[in-house]
Amino acid sequence: MSVHPRQVTPSLLQVNSVLARLTGSEAAIEVCRFLRGEFPQYRWIGVYRIDGGSFRLEGSDGATIDPAPDGPIDGTTLGRAAETGQPVLLSDLATDGAEPGRVAGVRSRVTVPIRVGPGVAGAIVAESSSFAPLDASDARFLEQVAGKLAPRLASG
Repeated sequence: MSVHPRQVTPSLLQVNSVLARLTGSEAAIEVCRFLRGEFPQYRWIGVYRIDGGSFRLEGSDGATIDPAPDGPIDGTTLGRAAETGQPVLLSDLATDGAEPGRVAGVRSRVTVPIRVGPGVAGAIVAESSSFAPLDASDARFLEQVAGKLAPRLASG
């Protein structure tokens, strides 16, 4: 289990604290920084805004080869999460057929939609290079974080 139940409530309280004092990309960056510090399995984590058929990186933290700052969502885990409104968990990027060319050193990825009303306004993406892949506990936890971020994406 990647995210232990005892970590959830204090982490969500800290996310609330960040969102109470910061706005915009500063808030997204600080939330990502906190999550990376608290959950070392996240090699990289980012918050994306989705607008129609494209995405834009709002904030991120961690090591990645090429954090795509923006682009079309077709054929990406962002696109799958936006289309289905459900988390996309890829436990082994070598065999899951994920975005070719964007997975060097990354073993697993979870993409969680940020829902605003009936639609999807963004997504949180976490990547891990650990031998222990990200799992459903990461997806459930990040869904709760997404719920905290949703009003920010809706208003900004």
